Amino acid sequence: MMDQLAMLKKAQEIASKKMEIDKELATIDHVGVGADGKVSITIKYIAPAPMQQPGYEPLSVDIDEAWMSEASVEDLNAALSTAMKDGLTKATTTTAEKMQVLTAELGEVMGSMGGGVPPS
Repeated sequence: MMDQLAMLKKAQEIASKKMEIDKELATIDHVGVGADGKVSITIKYIAPAPMQQPGYEPLSVDIDEAWMSEASVEDLNAALSTAMKDGLTKATTTTAEKMQVLTAELGEVMGSMGGGVPPS
């Protein structure tokens, strides 16, 4: 069983890694596309406050002018919706992949305390 001092040290290491991952994720532009690339929306990761879920914010929208001049309102709406969903999916997938390291380490700490999920 892990002693309290070692557990505290490990918790501090995990918190430090979490901050590093948050900084890294905040530098990545997640670009979602719609209408075969005629519409794109850039999504940014917003680091969460402690004990909160991360946020995602649309940073920019790019629409091909020639396509927009010919598109119906319905086409534009569908393309924007598709691009937004695509960007959010990319952002949340990247976040989950990056945070997987922390989840594994937390599992190890919990396992060493005699509870939680054992490491895989």
